[in-house]
Amino acid sequence: MSEHVPRFTSLRADYLQEGLVLRGPSRASVHLDCDGIDYELAVEQGCNRTITVKAGNAVGWNCLQKPLYILERLLMIFDGAFISLEDISFSGSPDGDNGKVEKGQVLAKRLSYFKTGNRFTIHDKLIEYQDILNDGLMRKWVSLLDELGITNQIYLYMLADSGMPVDLRLAFLVELAEPMVEIVNKEKGVFPSLHPGERSTNLKQCLNALINSYGDVIFCREQLNHEYDDALSALVNSRVRIMHIKTKMPAGKYFDGKCSVYYMRKMSLLYRSILLDLLGIPLDSYQSKLTRRISAFDAHFQEIKGIG
Repeated sequence: MSEHVPRFTSLRADYLQEGLVLRGPSRASVHLDCDGIDYELAVEQGCNRTITVKAGNAVGWNCLQKPLYILERLLMIFDGAFISLEDISFSGSPDGDNGKVEKGQVLAKRLSYFKTGNRFTIHDKLIEYQDILNDGLMRKWVSLLDELGITNQIYLYMLADSGMPVDLRLAFLVELAEPMVEIVNKEKGVFPSLHPGERSTNLKQCLNALINSYGDVIFCREQLNHEYDDALSALVNSRVRIMHIKTKMPAGKYFDGKCSVYYMRKMSLLYRSILLDLLGIPLDSYQSKLTRRISAFDAHFQEIKGIG
């Protein structure tokens, strides 16, 4: 006899981040077709955040979470971090299973990247979800997630609350420049001369192209201080150094320690700016917030050298 899988028509997830005051009250709802099931998702926010998911018919409790995960990852691109899941409950069981799935079961299956490390991003919110969330945007996001594949997961894991060293995290964030050039090329037809994976294109060219197109605000300090070329080389070397033993490491500066954290935040904002553009969200809708955040942590880290 097969194991009984509890089925439900709805779930409610409650989120709360200690020390973070969320803007509200606000609400937005969307519909999403996921594996042939029609779902209605609603986000409500006041002192905390609540997401409800309602299915067109009863589905397994794991299936009911899939649209939730899709929406959570989109909200992370808006917010710059995942807000902590505090409680989750399921209802509408046709089999009398209400209350039989507990929070602990959900957390045991929840991927670790859903907990962002505060050391790497202090909620650099760019978008208020209620201003932009709609059915069309969700369809674009599902398509974009599918195209990104593991790329988005790598990005999320590099910002997760784990014991991974910061220089290794930065190296992988820099490495994402190549797949991001590929997807921007595919979606928008730009960077026609760049072909990641071929000898004619290297990581430095990809990173430079992305910064020139999406990172004027993010790397403004480096450009104004005539430090951009050095910073670009150091970012690339930070990636290259994990590919070689010390005696084979190419000469040049690389980022380490606190400076790795500083540039992780910049690379995170660059990645998010690219995704927002691919979703059709104009820069002028969040540029002022981006400028304020960059100015704030540029000032905070201005005396950090951290270059090896």
